[in-house]
Amino acid sequence: MSGDDRDQGAAIAQTADAAITGAATGAAVSAHPPAGPVARCLYRVRASLGRWVTIAWTLALLWLGALRHRAGAALFGRARAWGQRLSLFLTLTGPQAAAGTLRHWRDCALDNAARHMRDQRSTGAPARLRRAWIALAVRAGYVLDHQASRLTWRLARTLRVMERQAAAPARLGPPLRKGPGAPSRLAAHLASHMAAMGWGVLERLAKGLDGAGRLVWRVSAVIRAAGRAEAGRAGRAVLRRGRTWGAAGLALLRRFHARLRPATALARQWLAHRPRRVGRMARDTSRTAVRTALARARAYPWRRLGARLLVPVQCAAGILFGLSLLRRGDTVHMLAGGLLATAFVLMAIIYTWMQTHQPEAEAPGTAAAEETAAPADMPEPAPVVAVPTEKTIDPPPLAALEAVAPPEISSPEAPLAKPRRKRTRRKTAASPTPSPPLVGDLATGA
Repeated sequence: MSGDDRDQGAAIAQTADAAITGAATGAAVSAHPPAGPVARCLYRVRASLGRWVTIAWTLALLWLGALRHRAGAALFGRARAWGQRLSLFLTLTGPQAAAGTLRHWRDCALDNAARHMRDQRSTGAPARLRRAWIALAVRAGYVLDHQASRLTWRLARTLRVMERQAAAPARLGPPLRKGPGAPSRLAAHLASHMAAMGWGVLERLAKGLDGAGRLVWRVSAVIRAAGRAEAGRAGRAVLRRGRTWGAAGLALLRRFHARLRPATALARQWLAHRPRRVGRMARDTSRTAVRTALARARAYPWRRLGARLLVPVQCAAGILFGLSLLRRGDTVHMLAGGLLATAFVLMAIIYTWMQTHQPEAEAPGTAAAEETAAPADMPEPAPVVAVPTEKTIDPPPLAALEAVAPPEISSPEAPLAKPRRKRTRRKTAASPTPSPPLVGDLATGA
C-alpha cells in the first residue's frame, strides 16, 4: 500500500474512533483543525516506515510524555516553590520590610532636624545653612513617610485581593477562555453574577428586617418596663410573630437558593456548550433592543418636554434657594429667603392655575361659516350637472359641453358681485361716567 492509502485508512479509523468515543461519552464530536504541512510530512514519514516502527514511535511518544510529566514535577517543583516564595516576598514581605525601613529613615531624618533645632542660635550664613538643612531633613521625612504609606496601601490592597480570591466560591463551569463561544460564556457569567447579586440583596433585606425586628423588640421592652404592661404584651406577641415569620422567610430563601444553584449551573453549562447560536441570538436581541430604544429616543419630543418642565424647574430651584437662605438664620438672609421662596411659590400656583384653566378655543367651523357666508342678494350658483359619458371612443361634442356649462360662465354681461366679508363688531366704548358733584367748600368756591 502507498502512503496515500495508509493516510486515508488512518483518517477513516480516526473518524470512526472519534464517533464511537463521542457516542459512548455523550459529548459532541468536535472537528479538529486540519493538519499543517509539517504534521502531514510526519504522518507520511511514519506511515512509510512500516507497522512496527509506527508502534514503536507511538510508544516512545507516550513514554516521553509520561517521563516529562513525572520528571517535570521532580525537577521544576523546587523552582515553582521558589517562585511562589519570590512572589510572596514581592507582594507581602518585601513591601512590609521596605515600609519599615523607610519609616526608620524618616525618624532618623526628623531626629537629625530636631538635634539641629536644639543647637545654639547663630546669625548670618551658619543660620541660613542650619535652616536649609532642617528644611531638607523635614522634606525628606515627608517623602519617606509618603513612600512608606504608599507601600502600606499597596500591601493592604494585595491582602484584600487575596482575601477576595480565598473567599470566592469555586466556579462550577469550565474556566473562561477566548474562543468562538466567548460572548455567550460572558453572558452566562454575567447572568450568574446578577443572580448572585440578587440573592445577596434578598439576604441583606431579610437580615435587615430581622435587625429591625430586634431593635423594635428592645424598644418595646424598654416601653414595657416603663409601665405599659398590656401594650407591651400585645406588641411583644406581634413582634414575636414577625420575627418568627422573618426567620421562616430567610430559611425559605436559603432553601430556594440551594435548589436553584444546580439549575443555574446547568444553564451555564448549556450556554457554554451552545456558544454560537445562543451568542448570535443574544447579539441580535440586544441589537434590536438598542435600535428600538434609539428610534424611540429620536422620536420623543424632547423640546416640548423641556418647554413644559422649564417653569416648574425654575420654581423648584427658586424655592430651594430661598429655603437655603432661610437656613442661614440671620435677619437679612431670612428676609431675602422668605421673599424669594414666597415669590416662587406664588409663581408655581399661578402657573398651575393657568395650565388647568386654559381658555377654551372656539369651534373653527362656526367662524369660518360666518366669514364665508354669502349675502342674501347673491344668486345661487347653478347645480353642476354630471356630463353623461357613453362607452364610446370619441369624446362628447363641444355643443353638449356648452349646454351643460352654468349660466354665470356663459353670460359675461352680468358682473359677479364680490362677497362682503363680515367683520366682527368692535365693542362701542361706554360713555364716560359724570364726575360726582362737588360738596361743601369746594361747591361754593371758597
